[in-house]
Amino acid sequence: MKRLSLFFSFFIFISVGCSSTKNTPKIEKFTELDATTVKTLMKEYSIDVPNNWYSYLEGHNHLSHSPKELLLNKYVPQTNLYIFKKKAKKYTNINDLTIYFVKKLEKKYQNFNYDLVKGSLPLYGRYNFIIYKTNYFNKDYTTLNAIILKDNYYYTITYRALSNDYQKYADDVVKMIHSFRIKE
Repeated sequence: MKRLSLFFSFFIFISVGCSSTKNTPKIEKFTELDATTVKTLMKEYSIDVPNNWYSYLEGHNHLSHSPKELLLNKYVPQTNLYIFKKKAKKYTNINDLTIYFVKKLEKKYQNFNYDLVKGSLPLYGRYNFIIYKTNYFNKDYTTLNAIILKDNYYYTITYRALSNDYQKYADDVVKMIHSFRIKE
């Protein structure tokens, strides 16, 4: 009898738990998100997204940002910015972290060439830009990775654009990177 009661309690617990998930609205990918949703999705950091950009969830459910003029095209934006947070493991300075990051890219891309640009953020000190070119489906892209090291984590702010459009949005991207704040 005790087992039956325990089973019934477990069943009710699971049913209630599942029904609450059903009421959570699903966010449609590649559609513009309102400011409240964006703020909610930026759980561990914040950036100031310019008014001429929009925010959305990309194909892997990562929060991304693209110029609004690309919203008019009904395809996946080919210019975007997104942020990842990863454990820094044994890397305690930006130089060692940059070497590690470049080695990962060298394994991923054949004949990998890049430019390294050093920058500084008032709150987080030195960071590095790693800028490189790639080709996907016969289209040339330029990618900028801003690597910021904070405590035991590093943040990668990635800006990827068709090479012809890279400079067009670069000023907006630099402003977004400089507005980056880690929530404590």
